[in-house]
Amino acid sequence: MPRIAAKDRDAYFEQRRTELLDAALRLLTRDSYDKTSVSAITREAGVSKGTFYVYFQSKDDLLDALVDRFSLLPDLQQVASAAAGQPLEVVLGLAVPVLYERLKQRTELIGLLLREGATRPANARIFIERVVLPSNRVAAELLANAVGPERASAIDCVVAARALVGMLLVFVITQEVMGGRELLPIDDSVITRTVTEVFLHGALGERQVS
Repeated sequence: MPRIAAKDRDAYFEQRRTELLDAALRLLTRDSYDKTSVSAITREAGVSKGTFYVYFQSKDDLLDALVDRFSLLPDLQQVASAAAGQPLEVVLGLAVPVLYERLKQRTELIGLLLREGATRPANARIFIERVVLPSNRVAAELLANAVGPERASAIDCVVAARALVGMLLVFVITQEVMGGRELLPIDDSVITRTVTEVFLHGALGERQVS
């Protein structure tokens, strides 16, 4: 390891860790978890095998770190700060485009999670615990604050918040991961606008159902 000035040490370590994660993601996406060895990851990253264990205890530990990359929590926290005290229309106008863009930036991870999650339940559980539930709680609190206590008591805001992200995630999976964009191109603004409208007003809009 080269000598690193103390002031640059954290940035150096973070860069190396990121390089290993990026290399692992490329290989895991191309091959599979079981077929991707630590040696292959370090070769892809251009570092020694010993360097790998400076940053990760095992290949499972690295996969957990990749799972953490999926988190929407920082984006939701920023939206919660920017939208404090605003009505639901404003909250969704801020949140939905940001969440959709962030999900699109994670297409490789989404594909990996879909494939490996079914065969590695322990890692899938880590994903739920570390990524889904913390983000879900923040989104539910954001939703509850926006709709007010009366409406929040009439619905389950955890379910509603996960349903909103789920609608966006389905479009990312079908359009970006599975190649639906080539078969049926849909502009991102149309997706986010329609999802927002359906979430706010339902397919019937403002009409009352008898």
